[in-house]
Amino acid sequence: MKLRIFLAACCLTFGAGSALAHHSFAMFDRDHQILLKGKVTEFDWQNPHIYIHLEVKDKDGKSKNWLIECANPGILDRAGWKFNMIKKDDEITLVVSPLRTGEPGA
Repeated sequence: MKLRIFLAACCLTFGAGSALAHHSFAMFDRDHQILLKGKVTEFDWQNPHIYIHLEVKDKDGKSKNWLIECANPGILDRAGWKFNMIKKDDEITLVVSPLRTGEPGA
């Protein structure tokens, strides 16, 4: 019995570190926000994160595909989002914190 409790405590202790590491926002430039206007090419309502794939045209008219990572469905559901609120080909505007690498993601 004591061995089972010890093993369970070890799993919880060592598993907590990797769970917390998953939620790092270090890849995003949170000091800068940009406005993106574009057409939704895909909306993935899934755990652990919701993703919006957005086709954005630059000032020269060239298209770039952005991948926007959002919170998980539970958090967004409580904030009023629904799985069917964004559809393919919808035109949307987002304010996002871009990736630090300069790649088209936020």
